[in-house]
Amino acid sequence: RSSIQKVSASLGEDTLNLGLQAGLIGLIIISIIIIFYYRFLGFISVFGLSMFGLLFYSVISVLGNLQGFTLTLAGIAGIIVSIGLAADSYIVTFEKLKDEIKVGRSFEFAANKAVDESWKTILTADFVSLSAAFLLYILAVGPIRGFALALGIATIFDLLFTRLYTRNVVPIVVSKITNTRFLYPIKNKDIINV
Repeated sequence: RSSIQKVSASLGEDTLNLGLQAGLIGLIIISIIIIFYYRFLGFISVFGLSMFGLLFYSVISVLGNLQGFTLTLAGIAGIIVSIGLAADSYIVTFEKLKDEIKVGRSFEFAANKAVDESWKTILTADFVSLSAAFLLYILAVGPIRGFALALGIATIFDLLFTRLYTRNVVPIVVSKITNTRFLYPIKNKDIINV
């Protein structure tokens, strides 16, 4: 199957630049909100998202050079969705950690339990996204394939980052912290009343 789209060079470039700017603005807003709410853990997720973005950009560049893959507006939409997917994986982990701390578990035990339990949830969600990306890539034509490819690559990276980066870094960092105010807006009464 093939499709042809004709867009003027200036319109295509302007649209692409606006899409990239929207993605960057979205990433900045997500970073600010995550740091504001999750405090020190927010910095862990922002660093992880930055590394995720650099790795993703590198793979897209390599695909462009080797396979002639061009980034379209649909591909940028896939990248933006993937940023949300990666941020969601951090949020799932951090919320499970917060629940464990509220119950009164030690920080170290809570961190290990949270990353183990969140992995199952993230794996299920990413399996659904990966399946959708695979089906879209096979059945769709034109720009939708770019969206599917971007989403599929991002989902695989999300699984790798969750398993390798988040799984190891969160317990190490949390074990060094003694005050919940560095992690969440949890007050002492929240812990005492549980």
